[in-house]
Amino acid sequence: MKSRLTLLIIATMFLLPLVVAWMMSVGMFNLGPQSTVNHGRLVQPPVAVEWSEEYQSLLLGHWSIVYKIPTPCLRTCTESVVGLRQMHKATGRHQDRVRIFLWLSERSDELSQQLLELDPNASIMVSKEATRSSGTTLEELVRPVVNDGTLSGSGFMIDPLGNIMMHYSATTDAQKIKQDLKRLLTYSKLDG
Repeated sequence: MKSRLTLLIIATMFLLPLVVAWMMSVGMFNLGPQSTVNHGRLVQPPVAVEWSEEYQSLLLGHWSIVYKIPTPCLRTCTESVVGLRQMHKATGRHQDRVRIFLWLSERSDELSQQLLELDPNASIMVSKEATRSSGTTLEELVRPVVNDGTLSGSGFMIDPLGNIMMHYSATTDAQKIKQDLKRLLTYSKLDG
C-alpha cells in the first residue's frame, strides 16, 4: 500500500503542472496581471510596418518615439517637441538606443527646419516616404489603432524590430513616455 501511495504522489507531482498549464492555455483561469503600469495604450497586435530603406536603417535596432506633428505646429506642438528632446536626454546612458522622429504628413523644408532647431537630434519622417507598400501611407496603417481617430499630436512607440507597439494620445506628457521607455530599456534585450 505504501509503494502505491508513493507512486500516486510522484505521478500527481508530474501531471499537476501539465494539467494547470493546459487549463491556462485554454483560458479556464488567468494568472496574468489584472492591470498594467504603462502610460501608453498597448497596440495588440502590434502593427508591422514595411519601412522604406531610408527609415529602416534609422529605426531597426532602436526604440523609437514617433510624434505626429499637427499642422500648423503651434505652441502645444513646440512644447511637445521640446519635451521629447528633454525626455531623450533624460535617458542618459541609453540615449544611443533611442530615436526620436517628428512625423510630417507632407514634406515641408521650412517646418522641418523649425522642428530641427527645437531638437537637432530628432529625425524628420514624411508619411508618404516612410513605407515600402505603394499606395498605403503611414496614416492609413496607424489610424485603426487610434481610439478617437485623431492622429495630430499622437505619439507612437516603435520596437527595435520596426513594429508599432504603443500609442500615446495627444495629451500624454513626455515624462510619462519616459517612464515607459525607461522600463523597456531596462528589461529589453532586443536592441542590445
